[in-house]
Amino acid sequence: MEDITEPNRLPKNRSSASDHLTLPVASKKTIKSPSELQPPRKRGSSENQLRQTLNIPGLSQKQMDVMPLEELQTIHMDYTDYIIENDIETTLTNTTDTLDHLNLESKNLTTGQLLKILGRLTVDQKNQLQTLNLKNNNLTILPETIGDFPALKGLHLNNTSLGKMPETIGKLSALEILDLTNTRLRILPVTIGNLYALTQLLLKDTFLKKLPETIGNLSALKIFDLDNTPLEKLPDTVGNLSALTRLYLENTYLYELPPSIGNLSSLEFLFLKRTDITRLPAEIGNLSNLQIVDIRTTNLAINIAKADATSLEALATLRANGCHVDKITDF
Repeated sequence: MEDITEPNRLPKNRSSASDHLTLPVASKKTIKSPSELQPPRKRGSSENQLRQTLNIPGLSQKQMDVMPLEELQTIHMDYTDYIIENDIETTLTNTTDTLDHLNLESKNLTTGQLLKILGRLTVDQKNQLQTLNLKNNNLTILPETIGDFPALKGLHLNNTSLGKMPETIGKLSALEILDLTNTRLRILPVTIGNLYALTQLLLKDTFLKKLPETIGNLSALKIFDLDNTPLEKLPDTVGNLSALTRLYLENTYLYELPPSIGNLSSLEFLFLKRTDITRLPAEIGNLSNLQIVDIRTTNLAINIAKADATSLEALATLRANGCHVDKITDF
């Protein structure tokens, strides 16, 4: 197993009573006191209650938790001051009312800059946008306004520093491709299960240890890539992915597959290389469309001939420890 290192912690922004904290949010507003962010607090209310009332787009809850609210006299909330590269400015300025694709790949964008860019789009443009390419940027947080794109079919966030997805991702009812490869993603929101049109969910090289039960709602999903993650278990609901054709689980922490794996009637390719799985459930024999199982560099490759051969009679190709076996009867 490859070492999965902990991501760097976000810096804690400490400031004195005379300092200003510039925060990326949707509108420009200067607040003279934290109390102006909520109705007057009752006597005895805690600072934690104040934190719970704050909703500042562009900041994670962890960042909010370390803000020294009692020390701040002024919170200056403004993302309009973020500088946008000339080529992006030109694109936004010259874009007509129709905007199907927005390519922002490798622009070194921060979350604040992205907020500014998305804020420049009209309602019609947001309703029409089909592809948003944000890969290879410096994003740490995806703003909740990502849910304002009902026609979006492709969202590419690979090679960024995103640690989690906002709940509003579940509003993207037309989304077909969600690419989060090589991010710092640790958790998926339960609303991921609302993406009924999703056909590709790419989570390779992330920090995911578990999946929400709602993952089983993705009835249109065909490709599910979880290679090189610390995933420890698949939920039983994975068996509901009736359209799934390819399941990538190489180099994960899995030690077993749920019996419901046998319900994946469309599954053609199953990749289990470099896992701790030692046995396949008998139900895998129900997978009549299964063509390739890759179990190289696993203990399963040793045990399969002795214990599991009878449950794999429909298998066309088995890759085990570098050996290419054309028929299961070759054992």
